[in-house]
Amino acid sequence: MQNETELRQEGLTIYNKTVNITVKSDEDYKEVAELAKKVKSKISEVETFFKPMVQAAFQAHKEIKNKENEFLRPLEDAQANIRQALNQYATEQEAKRRAEQQRLEAIARAEAEKERLKLLKQAEKAALKGKEVQAEDLKTQAENVYAEPVFAPAVKSVELDNGKISTVKDIEIKIMDRNLFLQFAIENLPDAVIDINLIALKKYVKAMKIKSIAGLAIIEKSNVVIR
Repeated sequence: MQNETELRQEGLTIYNKTVNITVKSDEDYKEVAELAKKVKSKISEVETFFKPMVQAAFQAHKEIKNKENEFLRPLEDAQANIRQALNQYATEQEAKRRAEQQRLEAIARAEAEKERLKLLKQAEKAALKGKEVQAEDLKTQAENVYAEPVFAPAVKSVELDNGKISTVKDIEIKIMDRNLFLQFAIENLPDAVIDINLIALKKYVKAMKIKSIAGLAIIEKSNVVIR
């Protein structure tokens, strides 16, 4: 049985033969094809040589990972339980904050409307007294009255002994109508968002023997198969 040094040397010898390889005749083609068979055979020898070591390493890695997972599983479950509790609390607090936000905004709108009506009433009285300039000024003030923005405080981050914990908003996306979404994606989304599975597309085109698809280049080429 060959050793590593012999396998390595034989591989380098074959490689050196291919560095400046060219094919210019049928004879060259046959000679290079024979070399290709030799390369394939040598690859099989290398794989066979290392297979027991690879399998042993894989089995050892698998056993270590299984042991690691045994230790990690309860901790990961604990982490999930903690996050669920914290997220539930944060969601409840956000709902309360939004309700408070709506209440404060309603108060602000009511106060603004009260101020607007007050100014309009003053403008009406000024107009009755013949004070047109003052009346117009009061009307202008009334038109410019608006509800000042108010903000209910959000859930803040909590400082811990070694770091802090905070709430980060996120979204969840579900495609409800694929055709509608694809139309929107084509017209609006950047290319980086659209990931086309070219491998699956190639298999479909070959299986269906499609020769032409709008917007797609289908190029036939020859590949050498070594048996």
